[in-house]
Order: sequence, then C-alpha cells, then structure tokens
Amino acid sequence: MKIKKVLKNLYIQFFKSMKTKYKIVSLGGGCDIKLFMINPLLPHYKTEFFDWLWNFDGGLVTVKKIIEDDFSWFSEAEDYYWGLHPKFESKLKLDNSSNKVSLKFDEKDTYYNIPIKYPEVIFMHYPDTEEISNTYPERIKRFKKLLKRRNVFFVYYRQFDEPINSEYSNNKDYDLEKKLKFWQNESIEFIKYINSFNPNIKLLSLFALPIDFKIENISKFNLLEDSNKNLFFDFLFYKNIPAEDQIAPGKEEMRRMFNKHLKS
Repeated sequence: MKIKKVLKNLYIQFFKSMKTKYKIVSLGGGCDIKLFMINPLLPHYKTEFFDWLWNFDGGLVTVKKIIEDDFSWFSEAEDYYWGLHPKFESKLKLDNSSNKVSLKFDEKDTYYNIPIKYPEVIFMHYPDTEEISNTYPERIKRFKKLLKRRNVFFVYYRQFDEPINSEYSNNKDYDLEKKLKFWQNESIEFIKYINSFNPNIKLLSLFALPIDFKIENISKFNLLEDSNKNLFFDFLFYKNIPAEDQIAPGKEEMRRMFNKHLKS
C-alpha cells in the first residue's frame, strides 16, 4: 500500500505538477496560497504548518515569533482553546460612521480552535484538536528542516480588507496606504531575519486587491524600496467579490505569480 502511494505521488509530481527548482512554502496570511497556487499547481505537496491558518492580524510578525519560539505550544490539544476571535465576535461589531468600514466577517459568533500563546491566529479548518495534535508535530519537524534548505521560496500574502494590529474598523479606503506600508515593512524585516541564519531563502510577498483595482493607482502610494535580492513584491487582483466567485480569478492570478517568479 505504501509503495502504491509513493508511486502515485511520483506520477503526480512528474506529470501533473508545474516545474520549479524551488520548494514553494506558504506563510499565509490566509489559505489562498495553498488553495489557489499549491493545490492546483503542485498537487504532490504535503500540507505545511501555515497552509490553512488565518494569520492576517499579525502576519509575518507572528510567523517570526513562532519560528523564534521554536514552534512551541502547537503540538498538544491543551495548547488550544475553543473560542471567539475578534474577527467573528458579534459583540465587538462596531457602529461605524459613514466614513468607516467594518472588517468583521459576515458569519458572526463562530467558534474556532485558537492557540493560547498566539490568540491572533485561528485554526479555521481544524474543528478537532485531536486532528491538530495528530498532524502538527510532524509539520513542525518538516518546517524546521525547510528552514535549513537552500532552495526554499516562501510565499506570503496580505489582503486589502483584512486587519493589521487588531484594527477591525478602517477608513472607507480600508486604510490602504497604512496596510501597504505595514506589508512592506513586515516583509523586509522577515527576510532579514530569515537570511540571518539561511542566506539562500527567498520570499515572494503579495498584496491582494479588488478584482477591478487599477494597477496605476498603486503609484500614488509612497511604497518603500528594498534592495534585498531575496525579496520580491507583487500584487494580486481577485478580491472584493463573493468568495465562490474568487476561485477562478484567484487561481489565474496565482498562476500568473508562479509563472513570473517561481517557474523553472
């Protein structure tokens, strides 16, 4: 049975997957990298630590903390509590003025498993802590090995309508300039940290915008410039439409990024 599984995986790898010299690894902040890039283009990949986590709040700042803490407090069922995250808590629904927009999710008062040490993170796709304790110790071991490899290319994204630093009310433009600067700074600081112990790792950091956003409008924001040869910034355009309608354009945009930055 195990031999059949190995042979099947090799067949998928060589005949069904896109070709790349890199080991592509998602860092979140949500599941779109896994859903729209890795699953369709690299279907032989195993699930990694950050693939299915909601981590827009802290983003790469939280990823860095988790790595620095050696992935402590994620392996046991006791490391989690079943609770409400501010993203889904109706009592925190803000009475916004006309020039504000709420970042609350439509499905209010939805409970999830949340790490006690990292309450800004949500294990949205894991309602059972037994599944977490059965799978995450192995994912932690695998991720630690990835941090030592020479060909790792991390991919991360942030999106315009998610919070930063637990700010769940934005100006009507979603505080876009503030978020773009946060996104660039978190990316710059993260790759500096990672390259301090592995100078070969690269990071593709993406920012997801509405599907009808005009790329020329980016120029009005004073974006930072960084000369790090291992850091690449780019933009995706498939948001601000119903979730079920994002699948096709999301895959198309992720394939565009793959072909541009990651393809052999």
